[in-house]
Amino acid sequence: MRVENYNIEAAGNPKKKKNSSVKRKEKDGVVTTTTVTKENGVKTEVTETVYPDGRIVTQTKSSGCGVHNIGVINLGSFNLESGEVEANSIFTVKDENGDFLIGEELEANLDKNGKITVNDIVDSNGNVKPDYKIFDLNGDGRLADNEFDWFANGGASSFNKSASSVSAGNFENSVNTLDTIRAGSKSDGIITTAERKALHSMLDAPEKFY
Repeated sequence: MRVENYNIEAAGNPKKKKNSSVKRKEKDGVVTTTTVTKENGVKTEVTETVYPDGRIVTQTKSSGCGVHNIGVINLGSFNLESGEVEANSIFTVKDENGDFLIGEELEANLDKNGKITVNDIVDSNGNVKPDYKIFDLNGDGRLADNEFDWFANGGASSFNKSASSVSAGNFENSVNTLDTIRAGSKSDGIITTAERKALHSMLDAPEKFY
C-alpha cells in the first residue's frame, strides 16, 4: 500500500462565503461542543470535549479543496489505492522502538463494530492479544479492570467501572490522552513504555484480571 502526503497551494481572489453551526451535548458530566465552519469550499469541524476532571481535548478535521483560498491546504494522507483521505490517524501511533501499538485486528474491529469488548482483547487464557497490546499498560501481558475501564471512559481520571465495552470515540480520546500523559510530554504520535506505565501507576482501582 502506497501512501503519500499532499499539500496543495491554491491561489486566487478570495471569495468570502462562510457559514457555521455549533452543537453542544452533555452526558455523564462530559461536555462536547462541535463547531462546523464552511468557508470557500473548505469544511472545518472542531470538537472540544471537557471532562469532569477539567481536562480538555480538542480535535480538528478539515475537508474540501478550497479552490479560491489563498495559502496551503493540507489534505492529509492520501491512499492511492482506495482514494481515502485520512489525517492524523490514531492507528499510526508507535512505541519508542517504532513498533505500532494498534494492530490490524483492533482497527478492523472498530471499523466493523464501532466498539471493543473484553472478549476481543484477551484470548481464552486471559492473555492480551498482540494486536490489542495498547490496553496492557504495564506490559505484564494481562488486562486489569482498571486498564479496561480507563479506555472505556475515554481516558477520564474518574470513571464508571461497570462499562462493558470501549466505543470508537472513547478509544480515540484515550489514545490521544495517553500520548500526553506525562508532564511536559507533547502529542507526537509516540506512546512510550514509560508513558503507559506512568498512567498505570496513577490508576488506583483494584486490579482484577480477566
